[in-house]
Order: sequence, then C-alpha cells, then structure tokens
Amino acid sequence: EYRRQRQMCIRDRVYASVFLDLKRRRSSNKDISPYALFNNWKEIEALITQLTPDEYHKGPRTMVEYLSRNRMISSEDKKQILELLQIRNKIVHSSEDNLKMSKVELQKKIKMANKLIDNLSKLI
Repeated sequence: EYRRQRQMCIRDRVYASVFLDLKRRRSSNKDISPYALFNNWKEIEALITQLTPDEYHKGPRTMVEYLSRNRMISSEDKKQILELLQIRNKIVHSSEDNLKMSKVELQKKIKMANKLIDNLSKLI
C-alpha cells in the first residue's frame, strides 16, 4: 500500500511539473508582441550606426546601403534589415490592428532580428 501511494505521489509530481512547464510556455507565447520586435530593431539600428561613418548617418536606409556597398553585410542581410525597418515603421505609425501579423510570423521575425543582431555584433 505504501509503495503504491509513493508511486502515485511521484506520478502526480511529474504530471504537475509537465503541466506547469506547458503553462509557462503558453504564457511566454502570449508575451510576444510587436514591441519585442521594435526593441530588437533599436538594437539593430544602434549596431548599423556604429558600423557606419558619420557622413552616412542620414537614416537607416542610407546606412544599410553603405554597409551593403562596402560588403560588410550580405544582400540577404540587407533585405532582412530593410524588411524589419518596414515592420518597425508599421509598429510605430499604425495601430496594432493594422499590423496584421500572426504570432507565428512575429516569432519568425523576432528570430530573424536576433540572428541579424548576432551577425552585426560580430562586425564590431
């Protein structure tokens, strides 16, 4: 009897920990918002500003063009940075309803931004 109760107790603890882990994952997915992507953009912008000479600090597009022309970033990085800039502008200048981005798509963009941050950080 004692052994059976002990096994049930262990099983209940395992189920509880799995349930709590799933609950934590769900809540962290809910925390994903366009503002997380906006914060990533601020970091990308700071990095491209550091990598670009002062005379090219006329705006993000000019700085990205400079980095691309001087082969500091790939054409794919350039495309992704400009795509994130466009999304950043939508976040800042539109209502959240106008953004029309699924959570899955938003997660992909955040992952893309994090990869860009890693790539740009290596250049400094």
